[in-house]
Amino acid sequence: MPQSNEGILLLIGALFLLLGLLGGGFEVSAIKMPPIGKYTRAFTFVIGTLVFGIGLFRLLVPISQPTPIALVPTAPPPPTAAPIVVTPTFLPPTNTPPPPPTHTLAAPTLILSTDTPAATRLPVTAAIQNISVDYDQTRFEKKGMVIHVKFSITGMKDVECRATAYFSMRTGETLKDQNGEYTATDGQVSSGATFTPGYEVTQYDNLELFIPYDELELGPGAYELKFHIELWEKAHPEKPALAVSPDVNFDYTK
Repeated sequence: MPQSNEGILLLIGALFLLLGLLGGGFEVSAIKMPPIGKYTRAFTFVIGTLVFGIGLFRLLVPISQPTPIALVPTAPPPPTAAPIVVTPTFLPPTNTPPPPPTHTLAAPTLILSTDTPAATRLPVTAAIQNISVDYDQTRFEKKGMVIHVKFSITGMKDVECRATAYFSMRTGETLKDQNGEYTATDGQVSSGATFTPGYEVTQYDNLELFIPYDELELGPGAYELKFHIELWEKAHPEKPALAVSPDVNFDYTK
C-alpha cells in the first residue's frame, strides 16, 4: 500500500508538471488536457512540483513502523530488609509507693434564689404623742376616769400589743392592787387595752383606757397621784416597753 500511494502521487505530480510546462493541449491515454493560461500554468507547475516531490520523497525515504512492546508481567522485587521483631521489655517492680492523692477543693457555687423575697419589716418603733384625761366618767356602771392616748407604732403589723396605764403616788410609791381586777403582773394598779396594728406604720389618735376610782383602792382622803403609759408586745411582756410616756399628775379625793 505505501508504494501504490507514492506512485499515484508521482503520476499526479507528473501530470501537473507537464500541464505547467506545456500549457495543455495534449492527451494522455483517454485524458485530454485543454490549453490553459500562463498564470494557471505557473500555479499548476508549482502544485505539480510539490505533489511530485512528496511522492518521490515518500518513495525514497522508508517510513519507520512502530515496534510493538510486549507486556511481560514482572514479579515484585524481593524485600530488601528482614522483618523487625520487637521484643517486649519488662520493667522489674519497684518498692516506691505511689504518690498520695491530691484533693482539689472546688470553689463554692453561689446559688441565687429566684423567689421574690417577702416584704422586709420596718424597724420596730413607737411614740406616744399626747395624753388627755376625762374625769368623773361612768363606764360599766362605775365612776372613774377615761384616759385618751394618741400614738404611732411601726414594724408591728398584725402583732397584738398592749397600752397600759400604771398608777402610783406622786412620791413614787406604787399603788398596790388588792382584788386582782385592775392589776399588772407585779401587783401594781393598772388599766390596759389590747390593740393590733393593721399597717407597717399605724397611727392611733384616740385609744381609750378606763379605770374606776374604786380600783385605785385608796381609803378616804385626798391624794396626789400620777400615772404613765407604756406600749409593749402582748406576747412578750418581759421585753422592754416599745414606748414610755412622761408622768401625768392628777389629784383624787375620796
